[in-house]
Amino acid sequence: LICAISFLAYVFLYYQNVRKYPPGPFPLPLIGNLYHVKAEGLHEYLHAIQITVRHCLTLFLPRPIVFMTSFDTVHEALVTKGDIFAGRSHLPPDIYLQRNVETGVTISDGEKWRTQRRFSVKMLRELGMGKNRMEAQINELIDELMQMLRETNDVTKPFDICKPLQQFAGNVTHEVLFGNHFKYSEAAKFEFLLEQACTHLRNIQYNVAALLIQAWPWTKSLPVIWRKGYKEPMDTMSKFNDFIEEEVEKIENSYDRNLEPTNFVEAYLSGMETNGELDLVNLCAVVV
Repeated sequence: LICAISFLAYVFLYYQNVRKYPPGPFPLPLIGNLYHVKAEGLHEYLHAIQITVRHCLTLFLPRPIVFMTSFDTVHEALVTKGDIFAGRSHLPPDIYLQRNVETGVTISDGEKWRTQRRFSVKMLRELGMGKNRMEAQINELIDELMQMLRETNDVTKPFDICKPLQQFAGNVTHEVLFGNHFKYSEAAKFEFLLEQACTHLRNIQYNVAALLIQAWPWTKSLPVIWRKGYKEPMDTMSKFNDFIEEEVEKIENSYDRNLEPTNFVEAYLSGMETNGELDLVNLCAVVV
């Protein structure tokens, strides 16, 4: 009898809590909307139900997540009321990206987030983001890509350009961040990093343990949940973070502080000399 009363009380309180959120598909206690939502088609599912539920909706996965489905709603939340919605969950999968909490731009919030974002945007603009200077860099990388294609493809058989195009996109980012890029003749490191990123995405896409930690953080103390929902994803991203830290260390030891910065890392290192809120930990976190 006590168990039945407790269960009924839980169900009552659960749906009282559900009423606080924007309407959405009917959730069940404990599992929320997991009984009918598929990870691989989530965007299509959201597109289908947003026709009947305008502006925003809530899915319980099993933790409540509010999806904004119209431009006006997104603008109001992120621009007009940006300070109110600027917080971070500090839960999976967000925490997988960084080794240290409250660092960088993606998982920090409050004044730390403002400082890192403000400086990062300023430096990227000074380095030519959206200007002719960056266009020239991209054109050079395009020339290198075309040269590689001409040397590799003899035009007599089909040629898969998927990986070269992926590397080209990665090279654009790498050039802006570190001032250098991956040579097509030495693509092993880039392919390794790409595989780590893909492995990480696959690991979290169907990671029930991560959802459990999201909904009930205390489950992280359970060995199986901790290993599947935290340790394995963090181990995968650790290799990515190792690469970032190595690249930052190389530049820190070699760049000339008397010259104008030529990439984002140099600009950040230069900014560290005058801004006490900038440091190496946040630099690596921003780059990731």
